[in-house]
Amino acid sequence: MKTTKVADKMITKLVSIWEKAPAELSEPGFGINIWDLAAISGIIKRKDASRRRQDFLSGAMDDLPSVQQFMQDNGWLRISQLGEHGSHSPALYPTLKGVDYVRRGRPWVIRFRRIIEESARVIIFSAITSATTAIVTYFILHWLTQG
Repeated sequence: MKTTKVADKMITKLVSIWEKAPAELSEPGFGINIWDLAAISGIIKRKDASRRRQDFLSGAMDDLPSVQQFMQDNGWLRISQLGEHGSHSPALYPTLKGVDYVRRGRPWVIRFRRIIEESARVIIFSAITSATTAIVTYFILHWLTQG
């Protein structure tokens, strides 16, 4: 297992989860541990995540804690002992440095596509709102002039 490649994939997934639902990762008792993050990132199978966590807590060796330490040493994430499984499985949260790393590390094509998608979303929402307002106004004015 290449620590840097796995860490890059995992921090990218953690930041994307955080971007979609920041409150989900910022509440005590929530968050994602290293094994669940590895499963979500496609590094290990989802069914193996819980077993590997239990095995590690029982004293077995596992590569994922070293990946977690690598990401923490780079300042990409912070750890909270108030995770879903308590201190036995700390929750991971991206730091500003981690978010910045992921955003700058994305290829320009992906960043450009994201800007276009966000702009298109705003334009489409505005067009729908304008059309709806115009139709409602037309019917109200038509109803007032008929009455």
